[in-house]
Amino acid sequence: MECVFGLVGNGFAIVAADTSAVHSILVHKNNEDKIMALDSHKLIAASGEPGDRVQFTEYVQKNVSLYQFRNGIPLTTAAAANFTRGELATALRKNPYSVNILMAGYDKEAGASLYYIDYIATLHKVDKGAFGYGSYFSLSTMDRHFRSDMSVEEAIELVDKCILEIRSRLVIAPPNFVIKIVDKDGAREHAWLSMAVMSTVSAQSTCTNVLISMAPCLGYITGNSSSPSQQCCSQLAHVIRSSGECLCEVLKGGGPHLGINFNKTQALALPKACNVQTPPVSLCNDDSSVKSPTGPSNTSEHGNGSKTVPGHRSSSRGSSIKVSFSLLAVLSAVSYIINYSRY
Repeated sequence: MECVFGLVGNGFAIVAADTSAVHSILVHKNNEDKIMALDSHKLIAASGEPGDRVQFTEYVQKNVSLYQFRNGIPLTTAAAANFTRGELATALRKNPYSVNILMAGYDKEAGASLYYIDYIATLHKVDKGAFGYGSYFSLSTMDRHFRSDMSVEEAIELVDKCILEIRSRLVIAPPNFVIKIVDKDGAREHAWLSMAVMSTVSAQSTCTNVLISMAPCLGYITGNSSSPSQQCCSQLAHVIRSSGECLCEVLKGGGPHLGINFNKTQALALPKACNVQTPPVSLCNDDSSVKSPTGPSNTSEHGNGSKTVPGHRSSSRGSSIKVSFSLLAVLSAVSYIINYSRY
């Protein structure tokens, strides 16, 4: 279930590949780097039979280095792609390599470029390309969101969307991916994305739809309505009951830092106005130091248990405030999403 894809943006090229080394139904390792640096300004990402992939990409790399050593100048990306295509065509008539390649590079005169080379020696210069089962999902995602003038940040976001789509749709999705970029400053590794990271991204994407569904509450928390609508209360109760983890995601993501103007008093009063009980904030935190204690938190350890301990009392109230604060963060995020969608 290999996944290799790439695209060209404004002055750079970016390639991504899964890091799984598999044979038949066996996974041998999950940290295989399938993107090799040919020189300081070229990358070659390959998919295919592991032996052919490693042997052929190393063969191309050594020959590109040999050319530069003999002539004192490096091959251009186009020349390296044509050399690779020629070697595949020659091998096709003898002992063919089962390998597909995306070659990305940056040249001073031509800028960034990406070349598509498949196992039967087909060569095309492309703006975006993909190989493997992941191409069914990454190509459609890139077709929808790709622009030739994308910045590096926008391209990284698009790559993340492609990986998320692959992990969501592919029946046996690779757990890890590596992303590399090449531009005027050279080829470099951008990031390794693990299953844990993408699971968090997936959860956030799912929660976005949940937050949008709470739009009926905007009128109340922004002060435009004196009481929440029945639809707002119904949706709030549904989110707490079926997607409570989304409250945690927003709480951890810092929803209050979005800079949204709202009526804080009404936002904090929303659960009470809807007669809806929010879950304890301790469920969102794995740190045992902030979890709710197993015993009563506002009583002393001695006596009849009716004496209030000042230090514990403030902790108990803080927990209550955090519960409402998490809801406030959710509704703040909804406001941000709705306002942003207008543009």
